[in-house]
Amino acid sequence: MSREFGSFQPGYLYQQIDFAVSDLADAYHESSRVWSGLLSEFQPVAVAICGAEACDTGPEQTIIEAIEALPRLRKELETIENFLAPYKAVAEQAIKTRLKA
Repeated sequence: MSREFGSFQPGYLYQQIDFAVSDLADAYHESSRVWSGLLSEFQPVAVAICGAEACDTGPEQTIIEAIEALPRLRKELETIENFLAPYKAVAEQAIKTRLKA
């Protein structure tokens, strides 16, 4: 993890996300790797946002196409939630046990 999830170099938001996706995909811990898919799906949205901000959006990447990516983003969030579910259950049980003590 040379960059610790991103780059310190100047660049557009979508470029920084691209660096982070690469780092996360190669991460040692599954709890880090699970985020790679979400950011990968968000990266085209960031391209569209940056293009709109710079007033140079083209036919290749419009905001509408980026909005169409939302179902894929939701699917990636669901993957993360499923990964975290066992940890959440353990935390909830620990709290219940502690409150009973």
